[in-house]
Amino acid sequence: MKKTIDYATYLDRILGGWIGKSLGGIVGAPYECHKQFNKAEYDNLWPAKLYPNDDLDIQVVWLEALQKIGIRPSSRQLAEFWQKNCFYVCCEYGVFIDNIEHGIYPPLSGLWDNDFFKHSEGCPIRSEIWGFISPGNPQLAMEYAAKDGCLDHGKISIELEQFLAAAASLAFFENDPVELFEKCCAVVPADNIGRQLYFGVRELCEKYQDEKELWLQIVRRYGVSDSTNALINNAFAMMALFRGGNDFKEIMRLCVQIGWDVDCSCATAGALWGALHGSKALPQDWCDRMGKTLVCACDIDHKNAPLTDFAAETAAIGLEVAQVLNKEVLITDAPEITVRPLPEPAFEITYSYGNNEPVLWTNKETVVTLEITNPFAEPFCGTLEISGPAWTCLEKSDFAVEIPAGTSACVQIHIRLADDVSMIPEKSLFSTVLKKADKTTVLEDTFGLHSAAQYLVYGPYWDMWDKDALEICPYQNDELTCNPGNLPQYSCDAVNCHIRPKFAYLDEKALLEGELPGEWPFVVEKAVDKFSRSDLYSFDGASCCYLVREFQSDGVIEDVSFSFFADCPFECYLDGKLIKSAEIHSKMNSLYGGSPQVTLTGKKQRLVIKLASRLDEFHFKFSFFKGIPGFKEAHSPYVRNVAFKRY
Repeated sequence: MKKTIDYATYLDRILGGWIGKSLGGIVGAPYECHKQFNKAEYDNLWPAKLYPNDDLDIQVVWLEALQKIGIRPSSRQLAEFWQKNCFYVCCEYGVFIDNIEHGIYPPLSGLWDNDFFKHSEGCPIRSEIWGFISPGNPQLAMEYAAKDGCLDHGKISIELEQFLAAAASLAFFENDPVELFEKCCAVVPADNIGRQLYFGVRELCEKYQDEKELWLQIVRRYGVSDSTNALINNAFAMMALFRGGNDFKEIMRLCVQIGWDVDCSCATAGALWGALHGSKALPQDWCDRMGKTLVCACDIDHKNAPLTDFAAETAAIGLEVAQVLNKEVLITDAPEITVRPLPEPAFEITYSYGNNEPVLWTNKETVVTLEITNPFAEPFCGTLEISGPAWTCLEKSDFAVEIPAGTSACVQIHIRLADDVSMIPEKSLFSTVLKKADKTTVLEDTFGLHSAAQYLVYGPYWDMWDKDALEICPYQNDELTCNPGNLPQYSCDAVNCHIRPKFAYLDEKALLEGELPGEWPFVVEKAVDKFSRSDLYSFDGASCCYLVREFQSDGVIEDVSFSFFADCPFECYLDGKLIKSAEIHSKMNSLYGGSPQVTLTGKKQRLVIKLASRLDEFHFKFSFFKGIPGFKEAHSPYVRNVAFKRY
């Protein structure tokens, strides 16, 4: 049986959801990324200044996408709309945009080179719009959320977005947050991470009454050092809704005092509460202080739209969806709207890569599988033509293709680097053209590969004993040579190694200028500029090594930020100049002090990285960034127009 809701109630609950989302983002923003318990009081919750917030901004972009693309967008269409209209390119957003510009499309765009951010808050925070346009139909809301989430995230974040979208779709027919989550858990898949999270949080809320003790128990179970992690932040949002009940300000206070990505937990809890209760239930004093318009950073049509207009236009999309896709709801007394036809069927190509690695390697081929879908009632007979850049070779570039009606067929292509290439461009884009037997083109598309970079690696180097503490080896000297185990105070050296981060284990000055053949360097090839000890060598212990890469940019690029991630002491040199160093072991010890500015000269440049870890394992990653993109078109912040030396 269809659920029934009158239009006035539907519209008001959407408005309540958007106002609750806005208020939550405002209240939580000053405490974003504060990972501690801050006892909060009502009088101190409202901030001195209001800022735009990606929690709501991206959903404003999605509304316009639905208005301009239609109510059944593909992940690829959403990605391309974001690329043109949304300037957010930090963190996972930047990784996703960079992948799209490389011709690496959803769902791989959310996974490739995105290990750090793939389980972040970026997609759960934009879940509400999918529920708001799918009232009473959590399955449809989850379908929308899955198409969205895979742009820039992996499984955990996508499933949390789906869970929250399902909750938003059900909120129109509930009044209590706990009952809402119970109903949501009954309709989402049993293995959905949001469902599991809710039951875990409910258990803790029922067991621990003290606010700080409850906070600690949630941190113990779900805590991570990354303040943007989706799991712990949604645990906090659920806790606040579970504990705060029908008091909006109490829910906000609970979110504010528990830390992590506070604007996200406040905005998520606020949106669901607002959708449960409608706009008139929200605190009027806060609504008055916020104002009546969106505060949106994206330069789009709704940048400063009244919230009432934004809600009405969201409802209009929901009415259209209800007439075409959502068979679970009847919205009564609704205004007439224009129902657009669904997209015409069209040929489609999807791309998959061996081991999910969209990489052009130096000495091995890359296999890409193209799946061509024929949605028509007639079989297709024709050709697929592939062409790539001059530095690549295709085993075959012209394929005969036959696809029965309503099915798919796969073509496998083999790509390798040309033998005579000495400098390898970082990005390779390939064109695909599907033609009928009469040579009529029915589809043109592109896909791409990242080029792997080669490094010369010197090392590993280490000290047999702690040379910072002892000038002479205590178990190999002029008076004694023995097993260190024979000297109890030094027996640990039987299993330990030592390093001195500042010590030159080779001729460092000479290495900054050229190679040192007598040191027997070896070549390591990496698909992304990220290393661990095990990526370089099997030596398991404290060690020092030197990495060398030569590259050349496509012209002079000034004011480039050189960003680092390192958990060990390091030194980084560009063209012989020290540009960044760190002396301690810390998860991200390079961040204090900012990213150094460098110039890419358009000529060959030499990068030398020294890594020195007292631990068995270490990690290092770096990136070149260029400025902040404009608001009209969002481009990747990564500097990618470079080529790497082939060793």
